Amino acid sequence: MTAREVGEGLVALCSEGKFDEASLKYYAADIVSVEAEGEDRETRGMDAIKAKIDWWNNTFELHGQKVEGPWVNEPQFLIKLEVDITNKETGERQLMKEHCLYTVENGKIVHERFF
Repeated sequence: MTAREVGEGLVALCSEGKFDEASLKYYAADIVSVEAEGEDRETRGMDAIKAKIDWWNNTFELHGQKVEGPWVNEPQFLIKLEVDITNKETGERQLMKEHCLYTVENGKIVHERFF
């Protein structure tokens, strides 16, 4: 798959709130994920990604999402993501906005970076 095909598939699933399914379908086993901030900004490999997904799902309640893109420049694509979430522990609700840059090799996402 091309970056465009992967990007369109990722956007379609994420637009339906299927973030977990999207990562399992499109991420390479050795993916590298880099967050914009935090102590442990870099995550490597699907086992670590699954742990990060579990943490996210246990920490936040998702109320809605808006996904725009992909904007493609082979072998990369960019999406804009907005999620309406509530922190389950604090009850604080927020609208989180970020841009996400993905690199595709052999039909799978091998690198993602959040801004």
